[in-house]
Amino acid sequence: MTQYNEKDVKLARKLGYTLYLPTEQKSDTVAVVLGWMGTTDRYLRHYANYYSQKLGMTCVTFIAPGFQFWSSWYAQYIAKNFLLYLQNTLQCEKIVVHGMSNNGGFLWSNMLHIIETESEFSHFKDRILGYIAEAHPGFNAADTRAIDVLVGRAISPWEEQELAKTGTKKPEPHRGLMYYWGVFVAFVMAWIYRLKYSGASKDPKTYFNSVYANQLGGELNASWPILALYSEEDFIVPAEMVEMFWTEVGKKGKEDVELCKFSGNFAHHMKILMKHGDEYGKKIAGFLKKIKA
Repeated sequence: MTQYNEKDVKLARKLGYTLYLPTEQKSDTVAVVLGWMGTTDRYLRHYANYYSQKLGMTCVTFIAPGFQFWSSWYAQYIAKNFLLYLQNTLQCEKIVVHGMSNNGGFLWSNMLHIIETESEFSHFKDRILGYIAEAHPGFNAADTRAIDVLVGRAISPWEEQELAKTGTKKPEPHRGLMYYWGVFVAFVMAWIYRLKYSGASKDPKTYFNSVYANQLGGELNASWPILALYSEEDFIVPAEMVEMFWTEVGKKGKEDVELCKFSGNFAHHMKILMKHGDEYGKKIAGFLKKIKA
């Protein structure tokens, strides 16, 4: 097994990544966690600690800047740099990738494109053991309130129901600087998902014809085992879109795609670990055992 130390941790931080070392290393597989847009190390640490402390795996996390959605050149640039880090610095021999939401999935789709088209990175095809897709791909283009929920300017219908049951008054948005910043971000997200990636269409099939979805659902990704984690109460990325997409990917792949839907406890977008921690952990542990990670 490759042993890493504090020097590697400091180098990762300098490069914009975060490296977590297990207290007791039980596996030589490196867990790669690709964070969702707007998250921080404070939240990703909960996922990284699961891999490093509970499973004894080295874990590296990376939160790709949201600007990757705007520039294909920049998206390829950060994806290639991250692959170089995995290849030259960590020298990973076995990898499992965990992509979170569309931000993580988009980064992974560009990594896939580079692995498939550039011979320098083709060896990753033999080193990647499997992919865990959490809450992607897709976007609730049918209900524009999803954009407000995404930027924190509103709460989801599920939360409204929960408040109604308890008689709690729905909170009013704070109309300070952050509120108007949210208005701007909402416009940006609308452009990204409704115009650039879904052709201003409410039809999920149109969205799945985007460059992002084609790369994510291509034959290369379908050649590895895939575990798709998603929530029935996710208002940002509807469960139906996730099911539709990964079911189609499973038809073209050599390996089965395992769909795992979580229901109840108001597990909103990227809240499955918080609401279904034990079941969530068992699903990932079972998948890692299946792929011999």
